[in-house]
Amino acid sequence: MRYADRLHAPPEWWIFLRGEPWQVGPVLAAYGDWTRRRPDGKIDHPARAYLIDPAGYIRESYALARLDQRRALRDIEALLRARP
Repeated sequence: MRYADRLHAPPEWWIFLRGEPWQVGPVLAAYGDWTRRRPDGKIDHPARAYLIDPAGYIRESYALARLDQRRALRDIEALLRARP
């Protein structure tokens, strides 16, 4: 989890998908994402963060290249307020 460590991503808040292409591909497809093998052999895919509610539903998807942290925080706060 060197990547997560570099991002200072607390493991209780973040889950990083890792594995071989045949393992990761179906999961990304279930989220509506794609994969592509780069010339160097590595797998390319969209860089996204997902806000998932306690029932396991995706409430929001954020493209990390244009992540508005204030909006993400508002979405998280709204989700926390909506919890019973």
